[in-house]
Amino acid sequence: SLPTLILNIDYEQNHAKGSARSIEQVSMFEILNAHQDLISKFGGHHMAAGMTMDIDNVEALRDGLNEWMVRLSETTSLE
Repeated sequence: SLPTLILNIDYEQNHAKGSARSIEQVSMFEILNAHQDLISKFGGHHMAAGMTMDIDNVEALRDGLNEWMVRLSETTSLE
């Protein structure tokens, strides 16, 4: 299992809203907090979070999350 983030894109409101679920080895709250400059609002805890963000920031958040997971996988077993 790997952490998952699902966003609903609302083009009329120009925002994406969604939620994330994680695994024990990965703190979703820590990851999103590190990328809070891309997120309008978010809340959650170690294993789950919810967020709203501008559509223009979705790609940058995806890139940031992927980079975070690559670095984490180099030092932690995610199985």
